[in-house]
Amino acid sequence: MSIWCISDVHGCYLTMLALIEKVKAKDSEAEFIFTGDFIDRGPKSKDVLGYILPRIESGEFKAVKGNHEEIMYNGIYHPFGSNWDDNGGIATRQSYSEDTDLMKEHANKITDLPLYLIFDDCLDNKGRKLLVSHAFCADFIDEYLHFTVGDKDEREKFRDDYDEKYGLMARIAITKKGDLFNWNRNLPEKDDTGYFNITGHNITEHLLDRYISIEGYDEETEVIVNKDLGYACIDTGAFINSRHKVTFGGKMTAISFPGLEVIQQKNIDELE
Repeated sequence: MSIWCISDVHGCYLTMLALIEKVKAKDSEAEFIFTGDFIDRGPKSKDVLGYILPRIESGEFKAVKGNHEEIMYNGIYHPFGSNWDDNGGIATRQSYSEDTDLMKEHANKITDLPLYLIFDDCLDNKGRKLLVSHAFCADFIDEYLHFTVGDKDEREKFRDDYDEKYGLMARIAITKKGDLFNWNRNLPEKDDTGYFNITGHNITEHLLDRYISIEGYDEETEVIVNKDLGYACIDTGAFINSRHKVTFGGKMTAISFPGLEVIQQKNIDELE
């Protein structure tokens, strides 16, 4: 059995189902972990969450929260100044039609998804633990854990030492959950984190435009796997959204761990 991470679904329900079946055909005992961004842009966000959430609750699937889950929740409950509609929220609202109660129920559940998952017993050939998050976080995850998890006295001492060394604003940056775990767009730089970080969030085509050249980028799959620094980015742009007048690649990606085998499904959903 292998863990299989699936990239940002973005309302592409039929594409997601087809990819899951492809993975199951390869590995009948596959364990699925999703990198977040289940909703927005694609046409069937309600169907995606209707399928995913019961399976997360039963323990069949695992998932982390993406920035679009955060945007959806804020768009529903804090609409003043919200940018949800500008980020694919219109398609999500349309998928729920008039069923606002169900939309709120789903929003309440997805906002409680974890920011990251660490698998202590799932190691690569360098002994690095699997770390799944929406955006890159291996470079700062241990610092964040020092601030938020464990003995109170140890956390306070670490904070004091960190503030003295780096300053208060640096600590605030570490503890701003959304900016780091959901929004970070910088490539990892450390090679000694002890984690292999699998993420979505950053459409790899956009990263390539930003960085010009990225070690581990595969032109055929558009997946980034950097074995030296210990990360993989698998957001290959599952949706094609004509409203943005951009083609994002139109395929959804799954990657195994520790094998790092890639399976993909071309987008078979259509915008309505």
